[in-house]
Amino acid sequence: MEEELISNVIFSVIIPVYNSELYLEKCLDSLLEQSYPDFEVLLIDDGSTDKSGAICDEYAKKDTRFRVFHQKNEGVSAARNKGLSVARGKYISFVDSDDWVTPDYLKVYADARAAFDYDLVYIEMVIVLGNEKSTPFSLKDVVAEKKNELPAMLKFLLLEYKGFGFTCNKSFKRELINRYNLRFDRNYSMGEDRLFSLEYCCYTQSIRLSSAQTYYYRMDESSLSHKGVDFNFSYRMALDKCRIVKRLGYTSDMGMFDSLRKQFTVKAQQEGIQGMYLLGKSLNRRERLLYLKIFADRFGYGYTGSRVLDFGLNLKKDGWADLFLYSVYFVHSLFSKRK
Repeated sequence: MEEELISNVIFSVIIPVYNSELYLEKCLDSLLEQSYPDFEVLLIDDGSTDKSGAICDEYAKKDTRFRVFHQKNEGVSAARNKGLSVARGKYISFVDSDDWVTPDYLKVYADARAAFDYDLVYIEMVIVLGNEKSTPFSLKDVVAEKKNELPAMLKFLLLEYKGFGFTCNKSFKRELINRYNLRFDRNYSMGEDRLFSLEYCCYTQSIRLSSAQTYYYRMDESSLSHKGVDFNFSYRMALDKCRIVKRLGYTSDMGMFDSLRKQFTVKAQQEGIQGMYLLGKSLNRRERLLYLKIFADRFGYGYTGSRVLDFGLNLKKDGWADLFLYSVYFVHSLFSKRK
């Protein structure tokens, strides 16, 4: 009976683990307390050098629904991909090892699909920064069950909803993931979840949003500063997002989707250009001018929604635009460092 439960489990919860001994027990205890019992937890120890691996083994001894896989350190994308390769559940969800969930976390997902088997279900996240809790990613209870309802839903998720890129606030179908061989891009150590979510949406026919607050996302200062992110990362991410969204358009009604694709492309352009001035190691002026030209050629300069960017990008020469944007973001960085 035990083997039958494991092989026919409803939910697979994948947790990549790397040096998170301070928070890991709180995370795993919250899964032990689930009111919905039919699940497995896949703990992927990605070469931890602290006690995280031993903690994972302890929980596997406590409960047979916890399965541990130790591997050399290959990054979060490789760890999640390992989880996908061994998952047995009908539905897949991801939990970060320093976060935690409420006792009804899985029950909310199950209840959301009770009357209709949605391809993708969102829940509302609570952001925890220090001792402060907030819900900046507010959701309403909305559904899209028909193909003609998807463009409006996707427009909200891609352009307005700030939590689109996370995988930890979603429940995916394993059948779709396996059918289209969807995996996390190992070339990225940040933003890989956003690309995975975009890829998955290319094959999604129905979506449900839930306002239930069941996931607590721990955000620290390093998350806010985007340590290790440089412009090359932002530029590649902008191109990859636009590539996938273009393909997403082919799976929808192109007439209805075209305006959304254009808006998302401009948003990706905005994020990439901001990355050139805000994030990581600064490029020299020659490189910045080259990339401004590349962005103009690839995306065109339109309304980005940012007054600073719109003013700078609409100056007559790239040299003037670069001088203006560099000055603005240089001053911004000075004030950020003083906080």
